Amino acid sequence: MIACVPPKLVGVAAARTLAADLAAIAACPPDLVEYRADLAELVTTDTLTQDLCALRTSTGRPLICTLRDVKEGGECRLPLEQRALFLRIALPLVDAVDIELANLPLLALLRDDLVRHATTCILSWHDFTATPPDARLHELLAVARAAHAPAGVIVKIATHCASAADALRLLALPQAAPEMQLAVVGMGPYGCAVRMVAPAFGAVLGYAALAHAVAPGQLSVADTRAAWRLLEPPA
Repeated sequence: MIACVPPKLVGVAAARTLAADLAAIAACPPDLVEYRADLAELVTTDTLTQDLCALRTSTGRPLICTLRDVKEGGECRLPLEQRALFLRIALPLVDAVDIELANLPLLALLRDDLVRHATTCILSWHDFTATPPDARLHELLAVARAAHAPAGVIVKIATHCASAADALRLLALPQAAPEMQLAVVGMGPYGCAVRMVAPAFGAVLGYAALAHAVAPGQLSVADTRAAWRLLEPPA
């Protein structure tokens, strides 16, 4: 299970660039590592296990396993039952798994396994074209509440921020739902600003690039860490 106090910086590793990502982690370690299993030439049980073991052994960092849906910017086209099979294999090796809010039946398939392994569930939602109206953003939070995910749930909302107003509406979410653990991630012209200041607004996770960015507006671990340090209260 992931503890998010203080907020944690996640370095995003892609299956097809794992060697370069491991080198980047050694040079500038994040707090956590997300393994994007969907960014592989072919996902198999052997490659999934080997890569997660390599990350665990080499980095010593808590791990998140993600099979990002093609509808939300990933490359996974597997049916939910097959995704559940891969994630069950990953569960003993990771501290969290990412499940899209649009794929909540997958949460139902994995609920007992998540409880048994005390694994955090990150319920995520992505919009690469816009930041929806406030009513839609709060509707997404209500969907996450109603999902009754196991203890340790984190909700991640990632949107395209075309204006300062978009960025501020996204950043307002953690304060609007203080009882939830929320990560807000910006993409687009104002996305970098969101990523740099989100912890000051109550976000519990930030996502950063390792060897290569895998999402628009994703800053490096070093640059994100430097921005976060500027926001830390004086000692």
